[in-house]
Formats: sequence, C-alpha cells, structure tokens
Amino acid sequence: MFLFWIIIFAISLYILIKSADYFTDLAEKLGLMLGMSLFLVGALIVTFGTTLPEFATSLLAVFKGNTEVVSGNILGTVIVNILIGFGLAPLIWKKTINIKFDLLQGALPVLVVAMVMVIFTMEDGILNFWEGVLFIAGFLIYLIYSHSIYNSTAFPKKKRPKFSIKIPLLMIVSLLVIFASSKFVIDSLVEIAKIINIGAGVLAASVLAIGTSLPEIMIAIVCVRKEKFDLTLGNIISAWIYDIFLIIGVCALFSPLVILPMILSLIIPFCVVTVILYWIFLADRRITPIEGGLMILLYILYLVKLFNWF
Repeated sequence: MFLFWIIIFAISLYILIKSADYFTDLAEKLGLMLGMSLFLVGALIVTFGTTLPEFATSLLAVFKGNTEVVSGNILGTVIVNILIGFGLAPLIWKKTINIKFDLLQGALPVLVVAMVMVIFTMEDGILNFWEGVLFIAGFLIYLIYSHSIYNSTAFPKKKRPKFSIKIPLLMIVSLLVIFASSKFVIDSLVEIAKIINIGAGVLAASVLAIGTSLPEIMIAIVCVRKEKFDLTLGNIISAWIYDIFLIIGVCALFSPLVILPMILSLIIPFCVVTVILYWIFLADRRITPIEGGLMILLYILYLVKLFNWF
C-alpha cells in the first residue's frame, strides 16, 4: 500500500502542477483580452496561477478537516521558494546575479510584515476567522502598495486580442482538474503519513511544499537561463506574499487553522532566519554563487531538523 500511495501522490501532484501551468497561460490570455495591464495580469493572474497548487491543496485540506496541513504547506513553501528557488539561480548562472529593482523599498518589507503577522497570529496554536480577514486585508494593501512602488508604466500594455469564449471555458475545465488532483494529493499524503508514522504536517512542510513549489522553481530556472533575473525575483516574491496573505487568509475563513507545535518551534523560526538572510543577501541588489550555495545548505539543514535526523 505504501508504494501504491507514493505512485498516486506523484501522479496527482504532476497533474496538479501541469493543470495549474495550463490555467496560468489561459488566465494571462483572458486578462489581456479584457484589457488589463501587464502589471495586473502578473499580480492578479500569473502569480495566482503559479500558487494554485498550494491554494488547491490547502483549501481541500481544510474541507477534509486536515487544517494542520495548511500552515505546514504554506510556510514550508515559503522556505523552499527562498532557499531553493533563489539558491539555484546563481549556481545555474555560475556567476553573480545583479538585480535592477530596489527590493528593500518594495516587496521585501511586505514579506517582513507578513512574517510578523504569522508570528503573532499563530503563537496561540489557532488561526481564526478574523485573523484570516486580517491576512486578506494585508494582501489587498500589498496590491495597492506594489502598484505604487513598481509603477505600471514599467509594464506596457500588449495589443488587446479578440475575446474568445473558449478561453474561460477551458479555464473552468482546468480548475476542475486542479481541485480533483488536489484531492488525491491530500488523500495520498494523509495515507503515507499513517503508514510511515510521520505527521501529515511534517510531510506537508517538506514533500508537499517542494512539490507545490515546482511551478515557481521551474519558472525561476527558465528565467535565469533567459537572463530575466528581475522576473524571477518578482514572481517568487509575489508567490510568497500570495501564499502567506491570500491562501492562509482564505483558508481561515472556512475553518480555524490548527497550528502544530512543530510549526511554532521549528518552521516559523526557520522562516524568520531565511527572510533575514535573504534580506542581507539582497541588500546590495546582487546574489553570488556562494550565497546561493549557502541557501541550499540551509535548506538541507531544515530538512535534517524537520525529520529529526540528528
């Protein structure tokens, strides 16, 4: 049965990621058909599309009563995105990556605020409805703030394509596939946790977090190869903020989220250290291969501590 659930998990996770990628492409086309600026397409649609695996699996976990999976999945994803998504970038490029945007003025302070909110709202072991509302309000403020910092003039509008009903219909189909595959991801994760006697929260913070982070990681790798380093930063940082503000906030509206002691004692402190380290590395608007290597090593240390390997 262990091998069976491993296969189910791998297949359903692959389908989830591919369907989310397909939905993202369709959503971008729809946004342009509706005359949205590239900024809004990117902020509201593309990043949402790349975070759909996290969103779908977290929401399904809430509906199935496994709310302890949500915080582990989301915060584990934040750690993966920072340490793996950007740790790999300078290693693949094999030299220092220079960043054009001033992230210390823009997105990074928002991420710090998000982490402060996580610490204070989760310390009692429960994240309730009104705290969820607070996270959603933070997400709306982020959209307004980021639009004022990274002015939409930097994102010129494309020629508006002709509207086609086929696009929204295909989006609906892809969403159905996303949520169906998410159900199998959660079911298989819970069954694997039972068989190997490891908490579902631990697996959510490691295996599931890595799997649902694959869209952002793959986009980061592709963008680095195309020398679009700022696009890599923008997508991953926006994904972190979506994960923390929007997904946690929406999930808390449906049910109070259980915060396991392991989240408070290990994962949140690791998130804080990771964000501080990332802030230090990006203070000079560049990231070196040595810094990228340190990020990878820190993630290995995180896994070692998570699974109590020493």
